[in-house]
Amino acid sequence: MWSLFMVVLPIVLGAQALRLYETLGVSKVLGPTTPDGCFLVDRENNDPAGSIILPVEDLVHYRSGILLGGAGGVLLGERFSPESRPLGYIVAVDARGGGGSGSGNGSDKDDGVEDNGDNNTPVVRKLKMSKFPADTHFLPHGIYYSKASERLYVVNHAGVSSVGTRVEVFDVTRNGDDLPELTWRLAVGGKDLFANMALNAVVEGQGDEIYVTQWQSTAVPAGGGMHPKSISEIVGRIVHLGQTFMMMPGNQGVYRCTFDSKSPSNPATSCRRESWGYMAANGITATPDLSRIYVADPVAHKIFSYARDPADGTLDYLSNETISTPHAPDNVHYDEETGELHTGTIPRIVEFADLHARASGTFQVFSQSKPGSRYDTVEQRVVHDASLLDEFSACMPLAGPNKRWSVCGSPIADGLLVCPAS
Repeated sequence: MWSLFMVVLPIVLGAQALRLYETLGVSKVLGPTTPDGCFLVDRENNDPAGSIILPVEDLVHYRSGILLGGAGGVLLGERFSPESRPLGYIVAVDARGGGGSGSGNGSDKDDGVEDNGDNNTPVVRKLKMSKFPADTHFLPHGIYYSKASERLYVVNHAGVSSVGTRVEVFDVTRNGDDLPELTWRLAVGGKDLFANMALNAVVEGQGDEIYVTQWQSTAVPAGGGMHPKSISEIVGRIVHLGQTFMMMPGNQGVYRCTFDSKSPSNPATSCRRESWGYMAANGITATPDLSRIYVADPVAHKIFSYARDPADGTLDYLSNETISTPHAPDNVHYDEETGELHTGTIPRIVEFADLHARASGTFQVFSQSKPGSRYDTVEQRVVHDASLLDEFSACMPLAGPNKRWSVCGSPIADGLLVCPAS
């Protein structure tokens, strides 16, 4: 028996090492970086004298020519605590033209003069958040905009010294420039319900219903993942990192939460575990009719598909629709116009794990060869070597009056990468 164990053990460890080597992308060779003409937009209003735009971890489509993003630097908050980060905010990425003719990289002065749109680059504008609690820190993670309810949902890591991790709900209206105006309505969750920094992304269900992913198997230490102090925090980090790098299913998954939006001071939140046992439940998105909900797992290199029961919100796993991804997918978004799934990816996770390295990224797009079929076609729309932006977490297409763009954000690097699209 002992001799058999000694034979089997090296085989198992060798197989696991090979699996980890492939997952981390140690030997992965990317294609040529594409396309030429990419640049970094890292100043408010594209003004070289404007304030730096904090890292934008997630992006969502708001309306034609406008994306919304959550700026704050969530990965730095995870490493060193949310309270160590500046107050975050929501940005609008506006490609409609007329926002100035600056290049976005500081090489041309923004003179505020409209041109014909041919050379307009996306302009990043900070949005005000009316009625947001003054005593609550704001470090946005995943965000979701619903056309049906005209609400913006934001996963917020306020820190254990504040309200903890919860989902902020904003009512969205349009101002005279058709830009969104945000009015805080209520919050779902908090430190009595969710572990510190455990949540990742959110999507709206039907009415006062949301689905939110948990990517951390244990609570992040109060002082950040780099600074566990108590025995329980140290053990928690060992468990989380060990489970992740052993690529084992763990205490990660999807919550279904309901609340009463008519009683914002006491929304009567109720949450249940809906789908559990991921390696790292990360981005989440849904089709407009809510017939499908997709969840990205970057460690597993998969996007999982679920059918939602309209009667009770239960999710039914559809194994035949699981998408295997060439690179680790972070946030994922469903494109209503094309039916595509858009993801920002980390091709070489080993670069992400190395705190002193810059991580390359790709804008990965999945499509269906036939409408209604499974996603069977993948395109690397942007391949970037991290020279301008360190690590991709979300990428989205953006159409201006006469030009199309690919826009990518990062959980750790200031600004947004903007690339011309065909």
